[in-house]
Amino acid sequence: KLARLARQLRESEGPFSCGAAPRWCDFMLYHNLDNARLLEPAALDAYPEVRTFMAAVEATPRVAEFLQARPKPVDIGTKPMLEPNVPGIRVKK
Repeated sequence: KLARLARQLRESEGPFSCGAAPRWCDFMLYHNLDNARLLEPAALDAYPEVRTFMAAVEATPRVAEFLQARPKPVDIGTKPMLEPNVPGIRVKK
């Protein structure tokens, strides 16, 4: 549950799950939470520690660079796809 995650983040004394520096598990956790946020944008709103965690991961230089360049998912729930289309991926229109 997100309440347990929020408590863990609060007790870790850093924005990440194990303190001040990100670990591999933080990136995996971010991925899952970002997917949840994609499906339900307000899913994390009630948990400031989780929002702080997400912002800290997004501020990591290589992650920030990737997030700027990655395609944006569109039409989630109806006809999901990436925009702009990624070269090498064929999308039927």
